[in-house]
Amino acid sequence: MALDVEELADQLGLGEKFYVVGYSMGGQIIWSCLKYIPHRLVGATLIVPVINYWWFGLPAHVSTEGTHIPWDKRALRVAHYMPWLTYWWNTQKIFPFISLILQSPGILSEQDKEILAKFPRKESMVCSAFQATFYFISLSHCVLME
Repeated sequence: MALDVEELADQLGLGEKFYVVGYSMGGQIIWSCLKYIPHRLVGATLIVPVINYWWFGLPAHVSTEGTHIPWDKRALRVAHYMPWLTYWWNTQKIFPFISLILQSPGILSEQDKEILAKFPRKESMVCSAFQATFYFISLSHCVLME
């Protein structure tokens, strides 16, 4: 895939070095670019709603920073260790839902909060971002929203 991105950049005339941005599953393409064509990249950005904290290539500090919401940590553990319970977890009423589904601003990083503070319509932008992200979440086949 990285070579396809490189060829596309050449066809578009982006120059010798360029930026790449990957959203959700597009992160796989960005990782391949970082691995196979780092000499062509000025920078790379990953925008992801949920990450795999058990991935061996993930820096330790990212895993530590990302799992600070206790209920999210539990939900991701259920999805990782007991995938057959994921549908139940996302539809039950006993435990809180994942913060992403609840549109909790607590999942945003400090940098995200600073950027959103610069825009006049923060709440609608946050809501739109959560809605867009929700449709790409892949914790189960069907996640019910109330």
